[in-house]
Amino acid sequence: MGRGAIKEKVRFYTEMVKLGTVASITVGGGGVSLLLNLDSGLKAILFLLSILLALSSVAFTVSSFLKSLDYMRELERLNEGGE
Repeated sequence: MGRGAIKEKVRFYTEMVKLGTVASITVGGGGVSLLLNLDSGLKAILFLLSILLALSSVAFTVSSFLKSLDYMRELERLNEGGE
């Protein structure tokens, strides 16, 4: 894989980290709002679903971050002259 392709993958995964972070914050805020106003069964169910979605988006963010680090290391290795 060439340097250009690796750079594009780093950009892609960096954008995924940004997207995952925004999703985590947004869903987390909605979950806190539901938690502070639990007055029906439906809101309790939605709160539990928001916890699952927040955890999923955090896992997605961490996975994307680690993948971008892998590609950055690969790019660094190529820039040092190693093939």
